[in-house]
Amino acid sequence: MLITNIAKRYHLGNALIVSPNDDLVTKYNWLKSSDRDAAMGALSATNWRVLILTPGTYTLTSGWDLDTSYIAVVSLTPHTPNITIVQRACTGSGYPANPPYVIKQSADYVYLAGFKILQTAAGVQQGFSLFITVSNTNSFYDYMEFRQTAAAGMRMCVAAYDAAVTLGGIWRHCKGDGWFIQNFHPDKTQEMSGEYYDCVCDGDYGFGCDCEIIKGKFYRCKSGDKSFGGCATFGHIIHADAYFEDCEAGVTSFCPGESCGGTFVRCKAGQGSFGGYMTGTHPGTFSGYAVDCVGLPDTYGVFGQGDAAATLSGALIRCRMGSVADYKAGTSKAGDCTFSGVIKNCHPWIPTVCTASRNIYPFDNGQTYTNTGAAAAVELTLPDAVLGLKFTFVRTEAGAGKDVKITPQSSDAIVQLNGTDLGNGDSYQNTADAYGEVTLECKVADKWQVTREIGTWAEA
Repeated sequence: MLITNIAKRYHLGNALIVSPNDDLVTKYNWLKSSDRDAAMGALSATNWRVLILTPGTYTLTSGWDLDTSYIAVVSLTPHTPNITIVQRACTGSGYPANPPYVIKQSADYVYLAGFKILQTAAGVQQGFSLFITVSNTNSFYDYMEFRQTAAAGMRMCVAAYDAAVTLGGIWRHCKGDGWFIQNFHPDKTQEMSGEYYDCVCDGDYGFGCDCEIIKGKFYRCKSGDKSFGGCATFGHIIHADAYFEDCEAGVTSFCPGESCGGTFVRCKAGQGSFGGYMTGTHPGTFSGYAVDCVGLPDTYGVFGQGDAAATLSGALIRCRMGSVADYKAGTSKAGDCTFSGVIKNCHPWIPTVCTASRNIYPFDNGQTYTNTGAAAAVELTLPDAVLGLKFTFVRTEAGAGKDVKITPQSSDAIVQLNGTDLGNGDSYQNTADAYGEVTLECKVADKWQVTREIGTWAEA
């Protein structure tokens, strides 16, 4: 679609075809010159010029600055990047304000399609494959690859270093190594907007790990650890306008230890993600909407750290939630978790093992509890009976005296399978020295309905 739309704005009379033997910078400067206006018409949103690359490897002797709007650089085979632009002379210092780069984009309204940009210089600290120095919200990138050869130091594939630059545009089927699409200016005021379709970062730190606010829309994008607003220390804000669908990342991704808004559909991430726990005094906050997502332990803003409280105020629908036993409620780490959100039909990765009595919390919704390894009776105290909460309790230890006792709040009652209301505050207990299982669900306020029962359970 994007290629078609751009193609409508230029024709072969406005095109220049080049080969690997040509000097790309010289050819680009010729094409952009106003001397071409008489034959090609002035450059505009409806009149683009195009530099067409034939297959092969193009070696630059100096950085190439794309400094003119309405010029496209495309491959003859835009869906197959069999063309490489390489900058072997990308050495020297200048980072951060003027780092070494292969290609610099200093104009918006640029279209790149179907080739690879490769930085090969060894030993370059903070070198760039594509260095963006302007807000690129009207630019297009299709089937591009941004690569770095292995070397010590931080190697940026696509990045900016300017607090005034908003990274954006439309990206489709693009790939890069680590540090892919970043703005790492220390002022931390920059935004990442745009639309990203089927893009992949093959390393860590992909998609705005150093952008302060993520507002873009991401579809079927993948990255390694510390991505999508993640970082090694703590993450960055995901705005309520952000949207993620079928995206995947590793640990501490999707703004760990920060404010995580936005919408997440069928997304997956590792430990400490989705506004989850980070080291130091960075409690997570999840205020977004997640449906059919998967998060490992310490996710969804429910694990506080330091003196501040974590917050789960968003909605989780049919999500996997990691080991809920690790979730924060003021018992295992300093600070408390504030829960005011919605958790519906969510499930943890593994049952929570209870060898001693404990409280159950609303953010444990969907969890299963066992008394595996308990040496004595275990009492589990339910939270307030709020619509949508559901818990399962399993007695796996059959020895004498190892009962599982479930106690509601004093204003709530358990209702047995046969409809018998046990009365406010009365407990329900497995009374046989054998395996037992019971599921309680709140379908009516202040009531815990038994919806499934195995073994012998009675009022205690």
